[in-house]
Amino acid sequence: EIALIGTTASGKTYIANTLAREFNAVVLSLDSLCVYKEINIASAKPSQDDLASIKYFGVNLLSVNEHFNVELFIREYQKAKEFALARNLPLIIVGGTGFYLKTMIDGLSEKTLESKSSLNNDEIYALLLNIDPNYKIEKNDTYRLKKWLGIY
Repeated sequence: EIALIGTTASGKTYIANTLAREFNAVVLSLDSLCVYKEINIASAKPSQDDLASIKYFGVNLLSVNEHFNVELFIREYQKAKEFALARNLPLIIVGGTGFYLKTMIDGLSEKTLESKSSLNNDEIYALLLNIDPNYKIEKNDTYRLKKWLGIY
């Protein structure tokens, strides 16, 4: 496996596509926007020609009204890795979503997975204040609190 990680518009996708063609590699997108079928701007989503000639994972999986998170990304990574290993092909991981890369390397915290289902909003907010009292999330912002907990 090789990972091409960098800032937006730094040429990562172009390099990944060039390497994938040269070495007959499989590519996993590490871009949190590429998973959505309808989002074709604000990310360097591979072109239809690229998708037709290179085996890509993590692209055009869901509609924008469907939920995607790091756990689903890890499943996609596992599919890509199994596909590449079964065919003795290199796997190129490309993108800029650092949290996904960190999770690939370190794994998901069991504590976080367990606590996602057992804490209510007040408990999540109390945990947030205990860890970082200066964090700017309102107590009634359920979406951001749960997102914060998922990252924590």
